[in-house]
Amino acid sequence: MVAETALSEGIERRTLSSQVYKSLERKVLSGEMAPGTRLSEESLAESYGVSRSPAREALAELERAGLAVKVGMRDRMIAVPTAEMISQKYDAWWVIDVGRTYLAALEATSVDIAELKQYVKAMARAIKSKDDEKYRETVERFHERIRRPCHNKYVTEMGRDCDMLLKWFETLYDRNPEISQTVLEEHQKILAAYENRDLAQLSLAIRDHVMRQRQRILSFFNVYSEAAA
Repeated sequence: MVAETALSEGIERRTLSSQVYKSLERKVLSGEMAPGTRLSEESLAESYGVSRSPAREALAELERAGLAVKVGMRDRMIAVPTAEMISQKYDAWWVIDVGRTYLAALEATSVDIAELKQYVKAMARAIKSKDDEKYRETVERFHERIRRPCHNKYVTEMGRDCDMLLKWFETLYDRNPEISQTVLEEHQKILAAYENRDLAQLSLAIRDHVMRQRQRILSFFNVYSEAAA
């Protein structure tokens, strides 16, 4: 009975810490909680009506995800991006994304490829009609679909962490992602290498796409930093 009670309490605490973490993650990624915001175990526990244990665990997870840094013994602060941080996260992303996408390509079926080609055609139509919302929606579906066949959970988890940070950078510095023929052509090259299961070409296509996005974010970051100085 004692063991069952302890197990139940452990599960309940993890559930609470997960809920608190998800709330914090949402607030950070949406920009509601700005970089530099201080977070303490005490204030977090009081705000969410939980004990300090789940609050502490949620803050630790926020730090592990790269969205917060430790300040003092118990407190955290929402990370403040730097040019170096942004640059290195994009480096990590393209390396991980090449592996994730190539593993997916090895498992992809003709049905998967056909669906991805339809998404690329939909991107082209959205560009022609200047339908920004449809374009962004289709790109999001393309990215999700092209990685879906990857069954390596470790690579997938690392990829999700990178995806999350890059979405955060976009929220902070580029709320209107580029919509252009150039971006469309980059997706076409990625899909062609994916269909052929050509690791070398896939690596080059993804790297070119990611590095151009990195330069765009860094340009906006520099403008933001100069304005804030």
